[in-house]
Amino acid sequence: MGHSQPMPWAQRQSDEVIGVGSHVRVGGVGAITVVFVVNLPVRRFAREDAAGLRAELASLESMGLLTQSEVARSGLVPEATFHRDCAAFRAGGEAAVRARTVRGSRGPRKLLPAVLLEIKRLRAESLTQAVIGQRLGMSTRTVIHALSTGEDAPTAIAPLTLPGTESAAEPAVEAARGDGQDALAETESAVAAAQAIEAERPAVDADACTRRVAQQRADEWTLARLGQIEEQSALFPPIERARFGGVLLAMALLPTTGLLEQMRVSLGGLAHGLYGIRSIVTTLIAMAMLRCKRPEQLKGFDPAGLGAVVGLARAPEMKTLRRKLKALADDEAAVVDLGRAMAKRHVERARAAVAFLYVDGHVRPYFGETTLGKAHHTASRIVLPATTDYWIHDADGAPVLVVTTEGNAALTKALPSLLAEVRKAVGPAAKPTVVFDRGGYSPKLFKQIAASGFDVLTYRKGKHPAIARREFKEIVVTRGGRDHTTLVSDRRTRLPGFGLIRCVAVLRDDDRQTHVLTTRTDLSAREVLERMFGRWQQENFFKYLRESFAFDALWTYDTIEADASRTVPSPYRRHFAKLRKSLQRRLATLRAKRPQDAAIRQEIKAITERLRAIARCWSALPARVSIGEVRAPEPVLELARAPKLLCDLVKMTAFQIETMLVAAVGPHLRRAPHEGRAFIADVMQLDARLEPREERLDVVLAKASAPRYTQALAALCEHINALNLCFPETRVVLRFRVDDQP
Repeated sequence: MGHSQPMPWAQRQSDEVIGVGSHVRVGGVGAITVVFVVNLPVRRFAREDAAGLRAELASLESMGLLTQSEVARSGLVPEATFHRDCAAFRAGGEAAVRARTVRGSRGPRKLLPAVLLEIKRLRAESLTQAVIGQRLGMSTRTVIHALSTGEDAPTAIAPLTLPGTESAAEPAVEAARGDGQDALAETESAVAAAQAIEAERPAVDADACTRRVAQQRADEWTLARLGQIEEQSALFPPIERARFGGVLLAMALLPTTGLLEQMRVSLGGLAHGLYGIRSIVTTLIAMAMLRCKRPEQLKGFDPAGLGAVVGLARAPEMKTLRRKLKALADDEAAVVDLGRAMAKRHVERARAAVAFLYVDGHVRPYFGETTLGKAHHTASRIVLPATTDYWIHDADGAPVLVVTTEGNAALTKALPSLLAEVRKAVGPAAKPTVVFDRGGYSPKLFKQIAASGFDVLTYRKGKHPAIARREFKEIVVTRGGRDHTTLVSDRRTRLPGFGLIRCVAVLRDDDRQTHVLTTRTDLSAREVLERMFGRWQQENFFKYLRESFAFDALWTYDTIEADASRTVPSPYRRHFAKLRKSLQRRLATLRAKRPQDAAIRQEIKAITERLRAIARCWSALPARVSIGEVRAPEPVLELARAPKLLCDLVKMTAFQIETMLVAAVGPHLRRAPHEGRAFIADVMQLDARLEPREERLDVVLAKASAPRYTQALAALCEHINALNLCFPETRVVLRFRVDDQP
């Protein structure tokens, strides 16, 4: 059997463009064939490389971008031939389609130029001659002859890779055009001219805009299947009633936080597809503002309705969101760097507020099946499996940094590493005052903190001599927003292991004394107490985030291996300690009875001997042992820190956006300190009418539930409009107003 007949496309000489279905075009530019998908060139071949064209069409058919009948109607490949090409592609890829080019004897004289090119390409990938022969359906001797022949194969033309959907198309077309070929350029110029005319129009025709958005989304879906776009564009068609339109107020402020920008720097990007970093972050922020606390709750939201206010055709659903979050949190070091960078941004924004930094631990309960360390949960007043996060807030109560400790380390153990992280954020010259509760009380630690360039403000712990009542004087202290007359003593005291330190004591109504210690000598007694009492804003923060943002919810139960050499208090000593306490209670009971009774004396003697034996065993046991020894033979595991930290950073950003909105509406809402956050939460739920214009989106919000709330909302819209803010990572300026319709 002789050579296969040339394909219809190879016989054509004119530079025509043939459409295959609604998304694919095949164009000829001189001796080059270019395959376009959604008007973007994705592959080019030599004109005579018919097998390459057939393989590319089979690849597009496998992606669902065209059908076999559409190829047959185009006349590029006969229907039966393309049917066999598709079957070969599914079985062995492009090489299998190219192998079908050779018919009859597979000797050296049947080596077509395209087959020679494929043999040399496979050999360049370090495949053996036998493997190449199996792939191409020829003998090993034929492959050896092809590799040793001096015949030159046609020059390979590399596939085109597209970094984006705009600027990459024109260079690719120029590279494929050749001398004197300008038919494609004229088409693109006409499209560009039409776009320029459209850009000059101040208002957008609603029907045309809807059709244009629908077409662009369909094209981007096609390109996403090919992996040619990073993510879909943020598009806003006209919508008469968009659910959750108030979320766009939060979207306007998102760029001011720097989260998106820093995530791209620290975490890189996601795999090309419909949903990228912007799509995921805007969805997460919208979920937080709408009190959608877990990915599972997305099932109760209309994906199209939620997507409309974040510029997407559909918001990502639960499985997609979890998968993308897992990919973003794949590198723990990168997520930690993101947290540090966001802390630096906060310090630059609020330099005065970080003069006082509040440190407190938050125990997050765990109810999974993995064996984890335990911690005392204050809210439930029990010890249970948990992880401990340490949060650092500024003087205004805004979160700055969060660090997850290994093995629920106590505050005294965690503070040095926490302050090392703080130093990276505030810089070497700053000297903030660190405020914490009695859990961090340690005179030796105070000395270490002072040596590292920080001041200390904390409560005194343990027994200490009372101050004489005559030393107390009345001053006014503001607490909880109200002034209170308080008896206060201000003096210096000596701490073993530290030395002299300032002590500001408060005489309470029950005649007990609360001592506050600080290394600051420049503050008044009133300011020392008010700063110390301000530590409660952290407790309020934890309570609010638990209720409003599902602060303790875990978005993943993935585990990582922990340091098995980390030491913990010996559980064996704990056993003897419980036994000793029980015997001591029994001994005290017996001694309270009649000691002259012989039986009682005998039991007292036996218990005393057992206590001596317990004391000997106690002293022989080590005080601490490795966690690996305690958990053996089970592995030492802990919850993956990166996903939890990433979700915490998103929730911190949502809280920051909400705080900015409350501050903006504060002057226009009489009871803003008490109902400001509830008001903003209600605003997020409001419907809106979306009216797109050229590089602008008018958001017409529905009225609030009461006239005074509507007035406050109108003032908030004016405030946001004055900032001239855009939707994240776009040039679409957001303009807000309240609907004046009754």
